[in-house]
Amino acid sequence: MEIEKSYRGKNPKKKKLLVLLILFLIFCMVGFGIYALITFDSNTNTKINSSSNVSNTGESKLLDENGSAVDGAVQPKTPEEILDELKKAQINVTDKLSSNIFFPSGKSGTEGSWTVDNLESNNVIMQCEVYLDDRLIAKSVPIKPNQHIDNITLSEEIKPGLYDVIAYVNYFKLDTNEYISKAGFKIKLTVQ
Repeated sequence: MEIEKSYRGKNPKKKKLLVLLILFLIFCMVGFGIYALITFDSNTNTKINSSSNVSNTGESKLLDENGSAVDGAVQPKTPEEILDELKKAQINVTDKLSSNIFFPSGKSGTEGSWTVDNLESNNVIMQCEVYLDDRLIAKSVPIKPNQHIDNITLSEEIKPGLYDVIAYVNYFKLDTNEYISKAGFKIKLTVQ
């Protein structure tokens, strides 16, 4: 008899806890459902409004279906792959550039020290571009075989500090100045 009493005594607490848990889950599901409906409805309205064929000027705007795109995402080439392609085209290139650019000031137009050497054995013209994030901050003069540069000029203002930048070496044909390819190098930029 005692066993039945103790069992019955705990049962109402468990039932209350279970009922509260079920009510909480129902409340969460209803709340999520309302949120999903509101979000879906606003997305649908945006899509309907943005799919209009009439522009703000009243002209009809249609998709130009001329040309074609290439399937798949762009696969960037490594510097080694680029050099292999240049060798296959019988273009031999040896890149020789310093791993740090130093600017005494971050003002646009400031000349900084950076060495890039286009060896005599190369049969391409080089022109370097330096990017900080996605911004072009400096561009070298064309460098022919058996020439080098010792400096480069800032084209944009940069705050003082130490930065990781990418220096792209663009390769051009000697006889036609036609663009061939480029290679990117991670280097340091110091601005005082």
